[in-house]
Amino acid sequence: AAIRERLAQIDFLAGLSPTEFDRLAAGVERRVYLPGEAVVREGESGEELFYIDRGDATVTARTTAGSQTVVKLSMGQYFGEMSLLTGEPRAATVTAETELHVLVIGKRIMQELIAANPMLAERMGDTLAERQAALTRAKQTAPGPAHMAAAKRQGSLGDRIRRFLGRA
Repeated sequence: AAIRERLAQIDFLAGLSPTEFDRLAAGVERRVYLPGEAVVREGESGEELFYIDRGDATVTARTTAGSQTVVKLSMGQYFGEMSLLTGEPRAATVTAETELHVLVIGKRIMQELIAANPMLAERMGDTLAERQAALTRAKQTAPGPAHMAAAKRQGSLGDRIRRFLGRA
């Protein structure tokens, strides 16, 4: 019940039914990272989302000016959603500042939820688009024309989520 309550704080999961939250909570893994330990690294592939249950983390990203702290994260916040839902490489490095306790949501459980509730992908896509735009602003880089054309070809985030999570 405690895990379900924490996961209910993740904005793009707001549309899940109680049964779906129960399935999600049953598929969550708990992990602990020590101070200074990288949880994810920019550019690496990943298929997990991390919800911070306890502790603090720092998000850094490469910018035109070098590596820069983008944001500090603490209890109740999450990261890794784009890689989990679309298969994109990690957009930033996240490092534990303190002992960091996280709940980890993997691709398999998300595949099951999207298969049972296809509209969930669209709701997730809307929220993720806002977060992605904020990260881009924080990095102080604008996507070039080639990047924008590729994004248009790939379709909406909801479509990209369904395509990625539709693969076994």
